[in-house]
Amino acid sequence: MVTLISILIVAVLCGVPTFFVFRALQKVDKEEVTPPAEVIKSELSRGFRLMFIGLDLVWGSIPLLVATAVCAGLGGTSLLFSPFWSVGTMAIGLIVFGVGRVIVGCQTRRINFIKGRERTPLEEWTLAAMEGIESRQGTALFDRVAVETGIPALELAAIANSSGIIQSLYRIGKVYVGGGFLRNHWILLLMVLAAAGLLVRQFAL
Repeated sequence: MVTLISILIVAVLCGVPTFFVFRALQKVDKEEVTPPAEVIKSELSRGFRLMFIGLDLVWGSIPLLVATAVCAGLGGTSLLFSPFWSVGTMAIGLIVFGVGRVIVGCQTRRINFIKGRERTPLEEWTLAAMEGIESRQGTALFDRVAVETGIPALELAAIANSSGIIQSLYRIGKVYVGGGFLRNHWILLLMVLAAAGLLVRQFAL
């Protein structure tokens, strides 16, 4: 009975997200005309921001989990800082990251199979960077995107040629999200400070 329930839970956890992903991709494929560049840019910005928030929740839950575990070992943890909260935060972070990744994936698919208009230089660069392919426009593309975004052409070229999935997505996302480290990762900083404060409070008692 327990095994059957576990299988059902795993099936739901895997099946529901997969269903919504395929549904979103089918909706994109059925579009007769690709939305304007401003709409795709806004959606990419939203998707990358959700991915950043999700990753911050995941990474931030690790020091918080360690801090609560240490405090629990010393007999000083409370319900507010229970390890279950850290695990729950990590799960929420993975969900938020997944939602953002689906949004980014749908917009990349729109750019790849664009209909009814030409790609903008920024879209051409995004496709090349996301798919890991070399653009036919070469270095001229980086110069045109640099004018649009204000980011140096050499930096855009380095981002497009960067390796590693997470690193590549993060660097591409910064082009769309903008802002500095504090603005984009304040959730992570707060969680790290909360973990540090919990340890300081425990050892100060």
